[in-house]
Amino acid sequence: MGALYPDGSIKEKLVYDSDGKHFHFVKTQSVQQVLEAAKDASETLRPNTGPVGSKYLGTVPVLIAQQWSKECGAVIGSKEWAGYAKKKLQDGTWAKLRVHQK
Repeated sequence: MGALYPDGSIKEKLVYDSDGKHFHFVKTQSVQQVLEAAKDASETLRPNTGPVGSKYLGTVPVLIAQQWSKECGAVIGSKEWAGYAKKKLQDGTWAKLRVHQK
């Protein structure tokens, strides 16, 4: 059993434990479009593009943004979350999400 979000990028699946009494949901997200958007932005945007006093660093898939929100205890879009996301994007693990490489 599974649900597909309207844009097709996030899938949600109901999984039963071996006892058949307990279950959990597993969400997966196809991030190919996000990676392509980051690559396209890196080719078209200047390094200091963004709102006054800041710059566009990268694109974060929804499920990763939710995980980062849980890790830092801040709401997505808040200054606290943005600071945490900035640190994560500077980490080599998440380099493919950055628009401009150092």
